[in-house]
Amino acid sequence: VWMRFIEPNWITRAEHALKVGGAARIVLVSDLHLGAYKGAGFVERVVERINAEAPDCVLIAGDFLYAPRVP
Repeated sequence: VWMRFIEPNWITRAEHALKVGGAARIVLVSDLHLGAYKGAGFVERVVERINAEAPDCVLIAGDFLYAPRVP
């Protein structure tokens, strides 16, 4: 129950400062696993959290869909 329904629905946030030249706010999103267990409501929560950060750029780093029966 924990690893299928509770922990995957958490939205966590970590902040790191990198010195790469100019100032920019970048949001990195990964492991959304949308599909059988997460849908539009979860995406709305993620988008609200991202918009609250007012980022300059949003990167999606994989595992976007949960599709165990891909042919």
